[in-house]
Amino acid sequence: MIRDGKGPIVGDGNNLRSMAYIDNLCQGLLLSAESEKANGQTYWIADNRPYSMNEIIDTVEKLLESEFNQTCAHKRLKLPGITGDIATLVDGTLQSLGLYQQKIHVLSEMNKTIACSVAKAQRELGYSPKVSLEEGMRRSLKWVFDNYGGIDN
Repeated sequence: MIRDGKGPIVGDGNNLRSMAYIDNLCQGLLLSAESEKANGQTYWIADNRPYSMNEIIDTVEKLLESEFNQTCAHKRLKLPGITGDIATLVDGTLQSLGLYQQKIHVLSEMNKTIACSVAKAQRELGYSPKVSLEEGMRRSLKWVFDNYGGIDN
């Protein structure tokens, strides 16, 4: 979708998302397992900072072009912020009926900031994420290309 200029942005795209590459998550889990202090505690494990939806899509575009020889349209499927609010109402109604529609649920969150602080994990566990957004996306895209021959399959 990103390559074809259909990466969805609901609202202005400046809402933030906490993300973490699997290696960072594993680091957090291992540190928690090894620490007596972690018993009974809850920690957020993510990158040092959250990223805007625009930054996430820009990062994927950059990598697709520079490292995977893909041409990107450099456009976004821009939807007004109210689209997410309407999807939230539909999602809530469906779930109250015992139904779940993944695409509607995801759309309902696309205009929201979903971010956390990793300060407690850093302070108490010594958590220090090593894999950046760009490197994590690079590794993820490489895996797709290596295992599926690209992103069209």
